[in-house]
Amino acid sequence: MIAIIGGIVTNSTAILADAVHDLGDSFTRRQVWRFLKDVLMKKETSSTPTVSVGSPC
Repeated sequence: MIAIIGGIVTNSTAILADAVHDLGDSFTRRQVWRFLKDVLMKKETSSTPTVSVGSPC
C-alpha cells in the first residue's frame, strides 16, 4: 500500500507497477494459504472414505 502511494506521489510507473505486482503476489499467497488450510482441516475432520477416479480393478 505504501509503495502504491509512493509510486503515485513520485509519478514513477516502475514503482507503481512493482507495487501492483507485489499486491497480486500477496493476494495469491493468501488464497493458497486459505485453500491449504481448508483442505487440511477437511482431511482431519473427514470420516468418510475417499473415492479414487479411474476404472475399477
